[in-house]
Amino acid sequence: MAIKVSEREIVQRRKRLEEVLGAEDIAGACLFSPHNIFYFSRFAFIATERPIALAWAFGKRPVLFVPLLEREHAEEACDVEVATYPEYPDERHPMERLADLLRDLGLEGKKIGADSDGYGGGYDYRGPKLSKVLEAEVVLAKDTLERMMAVKSPEEIELLRESAK
Repeated sequence: MAIKVSEREIVQRRKRLEEVLGAEDIAGACLFSPHNIFYFSRFAFIATERPIALAWAFGKRPVLFVPLLEREHAEEACDVEVATYPEYPDERHPMERLADLLRDLGLEGKKIGADSDGYGGGYDYRGPKLSKVLEAEVVLAKDTLERMMAVKSPEEIELLRESAK
């Protein structure tokens, strides 16, 4: 047995999040936490000064927003669209570029579920909040995400059993 969460499981997780947040009239999601991004995409990374986000308009394919130097890693790790930005710092802040992506996804002026109101980063990252770069209502969904992760699917339980061996 491969010790890897299947693409089917990832799709089911996204569908559950869309259902739960969609019931609250939330039109999409923007996640910044490495744990949450991994949970919904299998893309693993360490938060640095270069912002990374997983964004999607519900009903559409998610987009992983990464610095250009992470493109290949992102494309190999998961089955999502990948959008890149050149570098940080740059003339335009990556959060402004992320706002452009969210606009392109049709999320401006709507409710967006997020795990935080911007990228937490590290390594001296400084950047604006999501609510400052995009005209949208950012709804913190951290509790919803944590509750989802606490309840294990049959596949997750089997993977836990296998890893315990």
